[in-house]
Amino acid sequence: MKNSPKDSIYVKALLWGYKKQHTGFTKAEMKVALNISETEWSWVDWVFTNALNGDAPLFWYGSFNKNKNGDTDHTRYYITVVGMSAAVDYLELKEAQRGGRNAMTIAIISILVSIVVGVIQIYIEIKASRNQKDFNEISAKNEVIDSVKTKTDPMKG
Repeated sequence: MKNSPKDSIYVKALLWGYKKQHTGFTKAEMKVALNISETEWSWVDWVFTNALNGDAPLFWYGSFNKNKNGDTDHTRYYITVVGMSAAVDYLELKEAQRGGRNAMTIAIISILVSIVVGVIQIYIEIKASRNQKDFNEISAKNEVIDSVKTKTDPMKG
């Protein structure tokens, strides 16, 4: 699940959380892993832990551990079914795009091979027709020579 530079913060966070689906993660771990600005982090934190459009949030806390200072940042979050579905859909889309690019490459190669074969066939046909024309001319000349020989040869006539 290598992220490309084109992936949005949303995709990076979603895939990172998907990879952590069994162990969970803290918000601090995600913030460090994503290496994003405070403004971006505020957006990620809100989007991933709040319900959008009536759906469940993409991440939900599964355990609540306060440290000795009472800091709740140690709450472990886990990807929800909605988040998992979004991640799997994204990964399948990426796979379909790769498959489409591979199919396009194979199609282009096939077309190029067909063009080359067609050009070779045309060349061979032209060459063969020239050879046939040369053969016909030689045959015609030989027939003329033979007919002249027959007319001038007193033994054959």
